[in-house]
Amino acid sequence: MIKVFNIIGLLLNMSGALLVFFNTPTTKYGVYLYNKTERPELEKKAKRINRNARMGMLLLGFGFFIQLFTIIFL
Repeated sequence: MIKVFNIIGLLLNMSGALLVFFNTPTTKYGVYLYNKTERPELEKKAKRINRNARMGMLLLGFGFFIQLFTIIFL
């Protein structure tokens, strides 16, 4: 049973790390002027990227606590 929880924790950590890695925004140093029609689409994209990065951090946290729980209590 301990191995199962450790494997679940590791899988959550790996998936969380991948979400954070692939959804962190890159720094761009240019100045951009957008049309009013482009702005809502760009805001949707930014919200999706931020949501995925936050989900990745939550998965990392859950995986960490599951592994900690199995070490302490099982």
